[in-house]
Amino acid sequence: MLDLLIKNANLADGRAGIDIGIQKGRIVDVAASIAGEARETIDAAGQLLSRHLVIFIVIAQPEVNRQAAIEPVNSQQMYETVAAQEMVFRREVLLGRLREHGALCLEVAPHQLSTALLNQYLSVKERNLI
Repeated sequence: MLDLLIKNANLADGRAGIDIGIQKGRIVDVAASIAGEARETIDAAGQLLSRHLVIFIVIAQPEVNRQAAIEPVNSQQMYETVAAQEMVFRREVLLGRLREHGALCLEVAPHQLSTALLNQYLSVKERNLI
């Protein structure tokens, strides 16, 4: 059960009538229609969301990418490589779905987070998205 379901929202990317599911303070689903129950439902919240833009930041894990690219030579390395490949795949799918739904996504190393976020903000402002 969702904590909050926002129905028929208008997003900053121009899409209208989109549902957004929120649980524990986090967006967990963005779709044309979300079935299911929620503790609270807000209908026709388009005016609220059209002024906001979601920037989703993922802390890069280069060690996982390195492990995913290794050619395994034994069963332990094969297990570790497959697990890393699964993590990389799931992260790419998640970021792709978020981008499809209008979120701006950043995958950055921890030491580059501030610079990347500031540059993304300036880019958003320059394009008049907010």
